[in-house]
Amino acid sequence: KSSSPSRADFNATKSADVKLFVGNLSLDTTEDTLSRAFSSFGSVSDAVLPTDRDSGRTRGFGFVTMPAADAELAMHQLNKTELDGRTIRVNESRPKNNTDGVGYGRDNTSLKISRLNDWAKKKGKKLQWNVVSNKSCTGGTYFSA
Repeated sequence: KSSSPSRADFNATKSADVKLFVGNLSLDTTEDTLSRAFSSFGSVSDAVLPTDRDSGRTRGFGFVTMPAADAELAMHQLNKTELDGRTIRVNESRPKNNTDGVGYGRDNTSLKISRLNDWAKKKGKKLQWNVVSNKSCTGGTYFSA
């Protein structure tokens, strides 16, 4: 049984374009190789291979964006097939789950400003925000109360 979503679950938001997650990629796979593999199923508007910020190497997964009908066909046809010597996994990309907690990750995606403001208010303080990005620091958002 395929691990891909059923027809009813695919593109639940009815978007014109769909972003696909492609996992288990070879570190030798390029954005061009990824785009060509999917372009046989339709027009690829974007093919991205995220890289490790420290090493600059690809991270073994990527994203391909294409029209919904083409993306669904490509997902079903390419899932569990070989690309550059690796059996790839293709699924519809889903947004990261955003927890209700306060997070302090590299990208601060789970940072809940309202919760921090509530915390500061209870302490009778106001938050001051500083965004840092320079050669000695890779960037981030810092606050003090």
